[in-house]
Amino acid sequence: MRDSTRAGSWDRFWIERGPVADWDYLSHVIFRHLEPFCGLGQGQWMVEAGCGTGRILNALVRSGCRACGVDNSFPVLRQAAQRQAQFVRVCGDITGLPYASESLDVVWSSGVLEHFQGQPQVQVMKELARVVKPGGWIITLVPYSRCLPYRVAKWLLEKSRLWPYGMETPILTLKPLCETAGLKVSVEMTLGFTTLGVQNLQYLPGLKGPGRKIGQWCCFLFDRGLLRGLDRFFSRWFGGYLLLCVAVKQGSRDKV
Repeated sequence: MRDSTRAGSWDRFWIERGPVADWDYLSHVIFRHLEPFCGLGQGQWMVEAGCGTGRILNALVRSGCRACGVDNSFPVLRQAAQRQAQFVRVCGDITGLPYASESLDVVWSSGVLEHFQGQPQVQVMKELARVVKPGGWIITLVPYSRCLPYRVAKWLLEKSRLWPYGMETPILTLKPLCETAGLKVSVEMTLGFTTLGVQNLQYLPGLKGPGRKIGQWCCFLFDRGLLRGLDRFFSRWFGGYLLLCVAVKQGSRDKV
């Protein structure tokens, strides 16, 4: 299976996948969970490590953040530019971010850390911690190992040789990894159980249009509290699609 940690390993994926939707329900759920930690409207500097097309980063910029997206794939950064990305784009690697130590307020990644294992995973977390100021947030989202629908779908796609994401190991908890990197975990929870079926609708033959329309309604209902409550309940008791870990770099500006 493809090693998803090497520079350029995602180029073919992004070229073959082509342009993605401007927004979807999963992006909306992630965005709403990130908002409390991003100092929206306060001009904080934040970086998304492994930004992809940067849809969520764009939304954060529109909400008042100063942001930069780092990715090691030229094709996806080109897509971001074509979509009029409002954040600074840098071709770089999460294992060696091009920033001075303790220079950022927030650094976050989604769908990246699960592609690393063992010591390389520890090194990535330490690198994320290095660039954040004391009291700053390190936010990580990874697939949750106890989300049964995700695990079944992943197994079926791998057996059918249709899994496009390379080596990916879902994670139960990030607390030990954060502690190894000298970070204090403030929040760890699962989210996105209600996104599992909705996200897949747009990829089924003949359902792309209706699937996106349903996704738009789900965003609306999430903001009105109905789906937010359901997602919190089902994610807590049955395991959400994603594990969200928010850690703080301790120091003189410690926030917790």
